[in-house]
Amino acid sequence: MSEVNNRIFISRTGKDGDAATWAAGVLESHGYECVIQDRDFRIGERFPLNMLEAFENCATTLAIMSPDYWASPFCRDEWAAAYALDRSGEGRLIPVMLQASKPPRLNAALSYLDLTRTEGDRAGVLRAAVDSVVKRDAKLPSQLEPDTHPFTNSTFYTANFTGRPAELKALYDALWGETGAAAITAAVHGLGGVGKSAIAMEYASRFLSLYAGAWTIRAEESSTLKEDLADLARRLDPRLKAVTDLDGLARQGAEEARALARTHDRPFLILLDNIETPGAIPKELRAKELHLIVTSRYGTWGGDVAAVEISELPPAAARELLLRTANRAAGDGLDDLLEALSGLPLALVQAGAYLRENPSETYAAYTAALERRIREQPDDWDTDQKLVAATFGPSILQAEVRAPGARDMLMNAAYYAPDSIPLAILVDDPEEEAARKAADALKRFSLAKPGEDSAHGPSLSLHRLLQAVLRADIPEADRPLAMGAAAKRLRVRMMGDPTDVRTWPIHLPLAPHTLALNAAVPVGAEQPPLSAALGGTGELFRGQANNIAAEHLIRRALAIDERSYGPDHPEVAVRLNNLATFLHATNRLQEAEPLMRRALA
Repeated sequence: MSEVNNRIFISRTGKDGDAATWAAGVLESHGYECVIQDRDFRIGERFPLNMLEAFENCATTLAIMSPDYWASPFCRDEWAAAYALDRSGEGRLIPVMLQASKPPRLNAALSYLDLTRTEGDRAGVLRAAVDSVVKRDAKLPSQLEPDTHPFTNSTFYTANFTGRPAELKALYDALWGETGAAAITAAVHGLGGVGKSAIAMEYASRFLSLYAGAWTIRAEESSTLKEDLADLARRLDPRLKAVTDLDGLARQGAEEARALARTHDRPFLILLDNIETPGAIPKELRAKELHLIVTSRYGTWGGDVAAVEISELPPAAARELLLRTANRAAGDGLDDLLEALSGLPLALVQAGAYLRENPSETYAAYTAALERRIREQPDDWDTDQKLVAATFGPSILQAEVRAPGARDMLMNAAYYAPDSIPLAILVDDPEEEAARKAADALKRFSLAKPGEDSAHGPSLSLHRLLQAVLRADIPEADRPLAMGAAAKRLRVRMMGDPTDVRTWPIHLPLAPHTLALNAAVPVGAEQPPLSAALGGTGELFRGQANNIAAEHLIRRALAIDERSYGPDHPEVAVRLNNLATFLHATNRLQEAEPLMRRALA
């Protein structure tokens, strides 16, 4: 490798950050030097100059291809620059398909490496392909035609996954073994922080070629579950994009997945992430054409579900994960630290990220501080929760030291849903240098990762346990104010009539965060900004014919305003009108009439 330039620039969109980190880890362990935006471009520097330097100094651009990649104008610019430098076909551009997608027609004519249907050692396939191009001793092969790829909404790559062969085999056996059940369902269950979602994603990554498609669904709330199923319906049948009946679309999403499975004579895989109980699984998903993997803390599953319990990592895998994340060698005190971290993947990754960013911190010093912080956690928390919380503390402090405002950004996220929190509801101006530095610091310390971009711009995703730590850190007397401020920031972004389908790209990304606030705020402790947020999302759900959720939010918004302003205030009249309109639309005229009379009085 000494005779060639071994620097590789990895081009990816924000949603594919984990896939890019995985690819960088694979190649760096093989002697390459990789440049990726989240890790190597410091916020506050001039981004175009960073990009220019990467193209000039890196021998090769590795493009992580996905539907989001083709939709991103920034990624298209990176692709165009690399393509212009690679007209001779000498390897300046290596497209890698990690998520099934159909490239634009011009780009589809290029050769690319398809890992979506590669079974077994994908890391080895990637290393061999990059070697063959960078060393100029072979051509990059073109793999399968895009139309034959499984239909997905994720790359299913987890940057820090390690170990778990027995659990992955148990999942495989549960879903592919002999069974007479009409629905094949596997439940991955265990305590928080043990890596339930990571195992489900890794299974999908390894065995994707066995399926007609795979779809991840946010299952903690019924509304996000329905919305993700509805998105599946719209993606599989574009004619459904104009349909607004959310319940009907969710059912259609399940039927479309079943139809695709029948067409390809392969099951369709659905991942229900963080579901509360078996009763929350929609009955339309219990079908022979579908394989379901649910992740949950719920531990008592019936006989029709294959339960796969996830516990701590074994010592060797825990050691590997910590050292790889910390990017350092073993040393004095390592064994004591590993014992203190108890094999919990979330704690191992958090400790590793801190040690990586603080190379002078010894294993022994970190262990001593960790044990002290564990003793400081709330008495009513279980042991594992105390451990994970204790690993977050020093990383939060260091992120704040590196980028003032990072802690406030985290605290502002405490009461929202954990996934894809728009930066626009965490800070006043996400484009300001201080805000960008804060977001960068949170990602570097593994306190957050990039979420899905939306009409509100970039977003961050946090672990649920981190949010629990943040909420516990807020004095009880200050919590109503904190929740009120969260509702106010949310409501400011709800622009336009939420019943108008043209505004849904604005309102839909905010709905999970409204629901999280609705669940967090106790009855009687609400402040007026929460009423406005609930009312806006309630109207969105009314426009989608999501009637049960709509009625609950609209009624609670009315109750909040009546307590806050009294029965005759103009704000109360607005809420009365909204509820009356909803009841009229659902043919409950006798209930609607007196409310409308009150609103007009």
